[in-house]
Amino acid sequence: MSRRRIIGLQAGTMLFVLSLSIAACTQSASQFSDQLTEVAPGYQESWRVEFRVTERGVIRMVLAAPYMVRYDEPDSLYTRFSASDSVADRVVVTFYDSLGALTGTLTANVVLLDEASYKVIASGDVILASETGRRLESERIIWDDASKQIEAPGFLSLTTEDENIRGYRLRADEDLDSWEIERVTGTVAVRTTQ
Repeated sequence: MSRRRIIGLQAGTMLFVLSLSIAACTQSASQFSDQLTEVAPGYQESWRVEFRVTERGVIRMVLAAPYMVRYDEPDSLYTRFSASDSVADRVVVTFYDSLGALTGTLTANVVLLDEASYKVIASGDVILASETGRRLESERIIWDDASKQIEAPGFLSLTTEDENIRGYRLRADEDLDSWEIERVTGTVAVRTTQ
């Protein structure tokens, strides 16, 4: 009988210790969950990411960044990509056409992808280089996938093979073939036919 009591005591002690451990874990997990809910509901983050956007199975955009945070709010869903402190470590967005051919590359310090409106908003030393040799530089560039339009609301520089233009408030097609700029200055090579 004493033998049973010792075993029973050990088993009872183990059960008591185990129940204390589970209660402690449950309480800290619950507190941790409450803290996350209060700080950032619908929030995800990642480091050293490559984010691909496809349309009908064809890659249309690849975003590569040192840091990404995704917000899932009741009224919107957007992802913020940002650079690190290093100048060489920036956000890079590569654009492709509907057939998957490379059309251009954008680099910036911050890129916001609004998944509801399909807009890409880039800011911080933004450079957009097209495969046709055009280069747009501005502090902020907005690309609207629905309208296939690009906007640069502030000061900008547009460089092509024949043009070196500066101005404000660019509105252009996504290939930078057709554009409007306000308060334009710069140089343009004029070709004459004989």
